[in-house]
Amino acid sequence: MLGEKSRSGLTMLQAVFYPSKDFDIALPPSTTTLSWLGYFNNLWYYEDVTGNISNLREETVHDNFLNLQTDNIVSFDFVGNQLVVRSWEDTNGDGAGDNQLADKLLDDVEMVWEAGEILFKRTTARKIFVNDNGTAYPKSPISTTCGTNNMVAFSTANKACFGSYLGTDLNNDGSVNTADNTQADRLINYVIGADYPEYRNRTLPLTNPIDASVAGTWKLGDIIYSTPQILKYDNLYSDYSVAYVGANDGMLHAFKVGKLDSTGLSGTNKAQLTVGSKDSIALGEEMWAFIPKNALPYLRFYADPNYCHNYTVDLSPYIYSYGSNRLLIGGMRLGGACGGTSTLKPPTDTCSTPTSPYPSTCVGMSSYFALNVKDPKNPKLLWEFSDPALKFTFSGPAVVNYNNTRFVVFLSGPEDYSGNSSQNLRVFVLKLNADDTINTVYTKDMGVSYANSFGGRLFTKGLDIDEDGNTDFVFFGYSKYINTVATYPQWGGGVVKMYINGTNPSLWAYNDYVTFANPNGFPITSKVAFDKCFDQYYLYFTSGRYFTSNELYNTSAGPVTNKPDILAGVPFTCNYQNICNPAAINMPSITIGSHSTAGSAATSGSVCYNLATSNYANAAWFQALDPITSPYYMERGVTDPVTTGANYVLFVTAQPTSDVCSFSGQSRMWGFNCATGGMINSTACAGKTVNTTLVQGTLLMQLSTAAINQINLKNTFTGGGAVQKTGWSAGMPPPNPPPITPSGTGSKLIHGLDKW
Repeated sequence: MLGEKSRSGLTMLQAVFYPSKDFDIALPPSTTTLSWLGYFNNLWYYEDVTGNISNLREETVHDNFLNLQTDNIVSFDFVGNQLVVRSWEDTNGDGAGDNQLADKLLDDVEMVWEAGEILFKRTTARKIFVNDNGTAYPKSPISTTCGTNNMVAFSTANKACFGSYLGTDLNNDGSVNTADNTQADRLINYVIGADYPEYRNRTLPLTNPIDASVAGTWKLGDIIYSTPQILKYDNLYSDYSVAYVGANDGMLHAFKVGKLDSTGLSGTNKAQLTVGSKDSIALGEEMWAFIPKNALPYLRFYADPNYCHNYTVDLSPYIYSYGSNRLLIGGMRLGGACGGTSTLKPPTDTCSTPTSPYPSTCVGMSSYFALNVKDPKNPKLLWEFSDPALKFTFSGPAVVNYNNTRFVVFLSGPEDYSGNSSQNLRVFVLKLNADDTINTVYTKDMGVSYANSFGGRLFTKGLDIDEDGNTDFVFFGYSKYINTVATYPQWGGGVVKMYINGTNPSLWAYNDYVTFANPNGFPITSKVAFDKCFDQYYLYFTSGRYFTSNELYNTSAGPVTNKPDILAGVPFTCNYQNICNPAAINMPSITIGSHSTAGSAATSGSVCYNLATSNYANAAWFQALDPITSPYYMERGVTDPVTTGANYVLFVTAQPTSDVCSFSGQSRMWGFNCATGGMINSTACAGKTVNTTLVQGTLLMQLSTAAINQINLKNTFTGGGAVQKTGWSAGMPPPNPPPITPSGTGSKLIHGLDKW
């Protein structure tokens, strides 16, 4: 995630987790192993005003200044099954590396700040709020008095407000008694930061080497799929940026990023990170954390000494701004339960029988929640929502507006960790009040044509095609189970256009916008993106799915010959009244190794020819992805497309593997002319030529190895050595699109670097 920006400097946030980590203790000599630790790093990112030089930098000298001569360049690489950090001095301060230094480990990189360590050393009380047993919203952050529109502090003093949601037989003796009450107190304190002998150990010396009796606990849990989102404030409450991120310790965390400034700096000092002028909260400090009600039943497992792993608050936050308000929507992704199978029902002591809609006493379902974070120091809880038919909260939200009425849209998700569904696809529409609390909930059953289906990622505010302030369309993909052949599941799916024609969701219209010649279409789990392309809107999507390392989808070359997954772009030909010409776009039959022909206006049947003759129904472009190449499975797309606003589009694809030595798989980047699907620098199609001076900036792609690939877009996709796809890199990509650093020539900044 790219954070604060000044004239030539930015900060970049990187989240890293460790399933297991060894710590060498000097006095007394020993080794301590801790599990499921979260780290949240802040690094410098430098780019000169021309965009020709850019690099990551550590804080070699801890003064909160980005100084080119004193802060070394770092580069993350993955070599010989190990993450290697290379570093260089910039002795003359011109921005480029000079003397290469010895390679080092990630632990040895000097961060601007690292939030996990800051929280580890913290001795002052934390601000952790919890959604209590009150049913009225909104809830303000108050330390006491539960059930009266308050979001109370997570503490033993407030246990009566939420204690029943932690579970009943907490000491596992087969009965509910006074000992369970004591155990509830210990569990609450453990989540806050205390350690107890009967719980999973998180204790380390505060500084090494010192006597191990002077110790603290590692409080930050693992951050896996939740991409940090940064809000830059400049209002009554704050003049600095805050990072919001979910973790599998059951919390959404708010960390102070700081205020970046270059005013008055000269020479090799390019930026300074300060605390701002509104308060004295330290850089990297946790400002507060929030525990949704439905995460509470799983905290006992987090403390278990035999804890393997549970997801809790694992979805990327989505932030929607309007006026002075900042609406943050978080979720649990594959956390919580969904009531879909006997193994994925919530704990019986917090929810005996999930029903739709479930009673208020049923806690432990996978849920979404909303906070107003206009004041970053005092969040206000607006609602928490779930439903057994919602299943896992995988899709994330679409937030749309019509006649100044806001709606939040969710899609039903998979019902187990393997990404299966045994129900029709459903659409949930939450109509909001003026204060963003829930007014009514509308549920759309998409019918038997969408049986055994679940929705793909949303994370959008939809398309306002006539720019009148009303959202006209939301697009989403879906995945549909077809059958199983010789133990291998066959999946299809497609692209749905949702037309918003007023404030009554029951009148909204839905239809598949792409007609696939391949039977049953393609499963689409990532976001369907849209962007202006030579003044015409286009939709971009990629097919594929990947939920577990033993995923059987597209893993066999026989007995089943699977169709390939694809990358694609289609023109969007509808107006704000949903009058479409044509009504749907045709996608031809796609086989392994095939791709559309970009061509020219004179190449009959090519994409360019169809555009020139206004044959939009057949103007879709596509690229079939690679087949199985041992030890890797079929190539697929599980990352959101990267739109640029500059007439080209980028995709990240991956080949998973079950080979433990291959770090889950390998990934690469593709670049296309947005209209033709040809190379970005192609000039063959008149009127559809990309201005390559706008192909600028560096794309930062972090993979499951923790290596950060830096892809210079100009050098990769333009000029004499241009390619359409990069080489492979070890590791799987995240679901969020990688960011592009801003450049002096106007490339669009894409927020959302995921981490693994």
